[in-house]
Formats: sequence, structure tokens, C-alpha cells
Amino acid sequence: MILPIAKGEIDKPDLLTVLAAEGINLNRNNMARCPFHDDRTPSLKVFPDSQTFHCFGCGKHGDVISFIREYKSLSFKGAISYLGIESKPTPDGHKRQDALRRKKNLRGFLFKWRRRYQNALIDRLRELENIDSEIRNNPMVDGADPWDRVSLMAEIPHLEWKIELMQSGDLETIIDIYEDFVR
Repeated sequence: MILPIAKGEIDKPDLLTVLAAEGINLNRNNMARCPFHDDRTPSLKVFPDSQTFHCFGCGKHGDVISFIREYKSLSFKGAISYLGIESKPTPDGHKRQDALRRKKNLRGFLFKWRRRYQNALIDRLRELENIDSEIRNNPMVDGADPWDRVSLMAEIPHLEWKIELMQSGDLETIIDIYEDFVR
């Protein structure tokens, strides 16, 4: 069924024309008996300017696509196909798709980076804990200066805190940590 097109975000058929084609007769006030419930008097109001409808009896409302979806029990894609609406990407649609694609790629990158960075932090923490264990067992291991070992051990709480943030932090926290990392 291909019908005249009404103005709107996408090229949709005129709601009045679709209703007429489906056998729903409107009175002079653009009211009709609602096909979605047992209706004895007109309760479905059509608003031609906004290309929408509303039933004051059952509360159903929407545009031509939602009307056909409900009336014919179709999915969104089925209603689009039934109405003969062609999918034409708009410049805004392209921008939104590009933005969503970039956001998805960025999220993927950040989560991969988080996993690698978190593993590096855990490896460093294990290394420091092993050194700490050696120091506790033998304070003068390899004849190293004890103060070098003390400064290394001061790094442990910072690493534990950062690992905790990486594991439980939200996306914004991960972004902040990444920004600190690349500075």
C-alpha cells in the first residue's frame, strides 16, 4: 500500500489517507469509532496538523506508524513495509549513526585499555608484594639500600586504590584515569 506522503521527520503517509484506506470513516470533527476497543460513539480523535491520533476511550495514541502497528498487529519494520515507507538516511541520521559508532568504538577501546592497564597494575602490585615479602624475611636482600625498598613499598596503597577504581569504577571514572595516564 503506497500512499501520499505527509511532512515530518521521515516520509510518512498521511494519517487521514491511511485511515480512509483502512475503512475508518472520520466525521467532520475528525473523530471516529476507535477500532482498538468496542466503541459505540466516536472516541478516536485525529489531529491532521500533527499527523497524530488519540483515543479518549482506550488511551491509544500515536502517529500513522503506531496506528498501523496496533491495527494490523505488526512490528515496527512490518508497519514501515506495509505503509511503503522507504528508509532514506538523512544527514542528521548519518551524524547520529557516526556519533553512536564513535561512542561504541571509544567504549570498546576504553574497556580493552582498562583490562590491560588493570592487569599491568596487578602485576606491579604482585612484584612489590614479593619484594616486601623478601624484605620482611631478609632486610638486606642483595645489599640494596633499605630506603629504596621503603619508597617502593609506599607505592602499594596507591596501586591497590587504583586497581579498586578500575574494577568498580563507572565509565566516567575510567575516562578520568585514562586521561591521567596519557598526560
